[in-house]
Amino acid sequence: MCSASTSSNTTVVGTESDIEIIDPPSTYVSAMEFSSYHTIRNNYLAASCFDRTVRLWEVRRSRKNEPKTVIEMPSLILDIAWSIHGRGVYMASIDNQLQFIDFGKPNILLYSANNYHDGPVRTCNVIKKTNYISCIMTGSWDKTIKIWDSRCIEPVVTINLPYNIACADVEDDMAVVCTERGMIYVYELGPRIKMTAYFNTHQSESCSAAIFRDRRTGKPAGFTLGTPEGFIIPIYIDKSHDVPNVEIAMPLNNNAAVNDIKYHPINHVTAVLGSNGHCSFFNMEPPGATILLDKCCQASINKCCFNVDGTIFAYNTFRDNSQVCQLISQIKCIM
Repeated sequence: MCSASTSSNTTVVGTESDIEIIDPPSTYVSAMEFSSYHTIRNNYLAASCFDRTVRLWEVRRSRKNEPKTVIEMPSLILDIAWSIHGRGVYMASIDNQLQFIDFGKPNILLYSANNYHDGPVRTCNVIKKTNYISCIMTGSWDKTIKIWDSRCIEPVVTINLPYNIACADVEDDMAVVCTERGMIYVYELGPRIKMTAYFNTHQSESCSAAIFRDRRTGKPAGFTLGTPEGFIIPIYIDKSHDVPNVEIAMPLNNNAAVNDIKYHPINHVTAVLGSNGHCSFFNMEPPGATILLDKCCQASINKCCFNVDGTIFAYNTFRDNSQVCQLISQIKCIM
């Protein structure tokens, strides 16, 4: 695996023109995602927070936004995923359970299922295609991956792994699961699940992982890892791409962790968040990488997401104000 340098002709901008979400949480955001259902004018943004709340905003294309609901949970939520029809969100809970909120009926619904997990549920991802359409994949610190069908009381698939799950992503028939000690498992979600194992040469737990698509076919072609050392590592699975895997350093790296990675749903530009306050947009087209835009914030950037058609990008910043012993958290949107 080799290193790659990025273009020096980078446009660095501030965040003054970005739209601040009204009534943001006063603590860390553990997960954030736009609904797959939207209208011409409106989008819905959900976020889970360390104050044990799940929040919903309506984000309008007129650059206005409105808080819709704040739901208090009995335990911390580590990840969320919108249902395929956009009626509510699944939640990965620290109390070992997969939960669901229907925003039309804001009650906590626990599935009547057996064998949840024996440890906190770290990730949840809705499967939108293949044989497991509308199923939910969960990854836990009990070292298992499970696929759930809400119509069944038992998981339809259980996969045992040697280490705790750190992060995961699912697109079509590809699932990527990263664990402690630098292990990466790629699954083909067919009638018979096939697995390929990879190893992160940094031997560190990946902070983030995101599947990218082939620009010509639109099918999943590989995935990108974000490391605690501040490197972005795209790995091609599609054998039609004879491209060497490279390591790309975040701008002004300084060993800043890569907190999140998201791909634009239309033009496949890569958004990368750093704990050094940089939100960078890359063109990852082989054989190299070019930074198209670099936003410099005055705080660490934690989570981000695109809406379904890529016209809105939301991100969360946070910083400790030691003078007043307060954590300052903001959610902003770029349109």
